Amino acid sequence: MADERQALADPESQSAADADLPVAPPERPGARRPWIRSAAVAVGLLVAVAIPLFGPTDSTLLLLANVAMYTALGANWNLISGYTGYIDFGHAVFFGIGGYVTAILITRYDVPLLVTLPIALAFAAVFALLIGVPLLRVRGVYFSIAMLGAFLGTREIAGLLPITGGGVGITIPPWTDPNGRTYFYYAFLAMAVVSIGLLAFVRRSQLGSCLLAVREDEEGAAARGVNTTAVKVAAFVVAGSLTSVVGAVWAYQNTFVDPLILFRDELLLYLALVVLVGGLGTIWGPLVGAVTVVIVRDVLAQNFVQLHLLILGLFLLAVVLLMPEGIVGARRNRLRAPLVRHFRRVTKQLASSMSHGGHR
Repeated sequence: MADERQALADPESQSAADADLPVAPPERPGARRPWIRSAAVAVGLLVAVAIPLFGPTDSTLLLLANVAMYTALGANWNLISGYTGYIDFGHAVFFGIGGYVTAILITRYDVPLLVTLPIALAFAAVFALLIGVPLLRVRGVYFSIAMLGAFLGTREIAGLLPITGGGVGITIPPWTDPNGRTYFYYAFLAMAVVSIGLLAFVRRSQLGSCLLAVREDEEGAAARGVNTTAVKVAAFVVAGSLTSVVGAVWAYQNTFVDPLILFRDELLLYLALVVLVGGLGTIWGPLVGAVTVVIVRDVLAQNFVQLHLLILGLFLLAVVLLMPEGIVGARRNRLRAPLVRHFRRVTKQLASSMSHGGHR
């Protein structure tokens, strides 16, 4: 029992084969010098902070703000879906709740934006607790379908309540500050930093070890004394609360909300795509996935108006087939899908035959 407690306290002290709880994969040799990684992160953050100082256009700032927003959303989704293995098909419900709380407080009660954010966070936390306790007792596809039902049901309710404006929606007074776009960029950037930092903190904590144990073998984790329901609900509440803050800021930026905007179906799709492309269960996967998906999507939409969805779908399909663990997962574990190994084998054979042909 003492060894089990020590394994929980220090998840990286043993290998995955010897520890009672699953741990993160062994670090690569380059990770033995953490100051290099820390310096790279600091430089990247400084560059992100300094971008508005170079006078980018509003469209560029909007694009970068979308990257930061999807990074935050993906990181929050990754906390529950990547760390516990409970794939959440309805996580965008918290985005809509946060947006509506802020819209209602601003338009009906003249509450400042910054005051609405903790209220939206608290409201989403209570909602997550109420639905998380019963829904997280079911597993696999049943949880995914249940969350999708919660998302669709909440959207229908929002369209019927007078306080939400029903199908007419709510118009939020726009922010007239000429630097408003820059402020929104910094707001989404701050949320992305907080969400990624939380992923890193949880991954290296006892809670992270428990969440990974749930993902790998929930019954085994429960047999070793892990309160699986408590750790799942904790991750679910934190992820939902942070997502509601993102939705609140986005609603204020958009200046208009209705059920089909705040609870739009495509948000469910992009939440999953960002994380799957970047790397499910990784710390940096949401950032890499957001940069890849958002930028590729916007470039294709501008240059291939009629075919951009088809091309984007083929691109994402290729990423999933060639790197099933995501970009970060493939880079970290140096793993490749069978298609990649087959491609390399064919190219080597082709190069070899061309070489022999040249000698003849």
